[in-house]
Amino acid sequence: MAILNFDANSVAPSAPLDALPAGTYECCIVESGMFPTKSGNGSFLKLTFEVVSGEFAGRKLWARLNLDNPSKTAVEIARAELSAICHAVNVLAPRDSEELHNLPLLVTVKVRTLDDGSSSNDIKGYAAVKRAPAPADAKPAPAAPGAAPWARYRRRAASTAKRWWRGSGGSCRNRSTAPYASSRNSTRPTSGGGISTTSSSASRTRSPSPVSTMTTPRSPNCTPTSASPSLPTASPTSKSAPPETTIDAELAAQDAARRAKREARWARIRKVRNYLRTLDDPELRKVAYFLGKGFSDEAVAAAMRMNVAAVQEAKNRLRQGLVEAGAGPEA
Repeated sequence: MAILNFDANSVAPSAPLDALPAGTYECCIVESGMFPTKSGNGSFLKLTFEVVSGEFAGRKLWARLNLDNPSKTAVEIARAELSAICHAVNVLAPRDSEELHNLPLLVTVKVRTLDDGSSSNDIKGYAAVKRAPAPADAKPAPAAPGAAPWARYRRRAASTAKRWWRGSGGSCRNRSTAPYASSRNSTRPTSGGGISTTSSSASRTRSPSPVSTMTTPRSPNCTPTSASPSLPTASPTSKSAPPETTIDAELAAQDAARRAKREARWARIRKVRNYLRTLDDPELRKVAYFLGKGFSDEAVAAAMRMNVAAVQEAKNRLRQGLVEAGAGPEA
């Protein structure tokens, strides 16, 4: 006996659901999985579709694809139906059925009457969802003025030049207040070999510097000697490696690591295949086949009509054999 503590007066009773009317519905795949057939000699892919728009949103449809079946005709029909689904959702090379989930597609449904008089739905086709194209005369919105990264520097330069022009009274002769005056009025050698720090804004009649009025000493061979000290020369600085070289090295290292990982994975796959080819026990080969399809222990036990403990023992034998062949997790 089970204690429910349930009040049916507070919950509306569920009504039986009739089959969907024949037509085309926008759906998404919400569930998928591989299940063994009742005979145990194959498996099928079960897909659950959910209507996502319209009056019947939330209703579900089901499809079974016999991808592994002794009948070649059934396999060809299932593969063609799966290809139609892949083209409808634009996933042409899925590695797992979950890659087809939550992608819209159009499902064509028809109504079939059963022997007991009830009706059921059958899926007859799949198509891609066609969205309304954007109007041809639509133009992209113009970029905001000054949106370019370099625009603020142009505005700053123009503002600086305008302030200098106003401060100089609108004359180009007063160059001492120009934005580049600091570089023009730097130290310069004079005619006498001295160093003058006078600004260009001074009078053009330059007063002689004390160094220029001194008598230049002469050598015995009447060759004038320089009395001014030599100007310092900039020592070359060492350049660091450009950032592009560092980025290229990092990308090359990442590519090499990915390549090594991929090669190791394929080497392990080859070892697994070679080990499975050497199996002599047909029951162990069948267990390995179902496990490779992603079946659970209970599903394998049901398909092979054996208990779960026997399936787990077979898994342990397979795992031990893979380790000895160098293809196990410890390899």
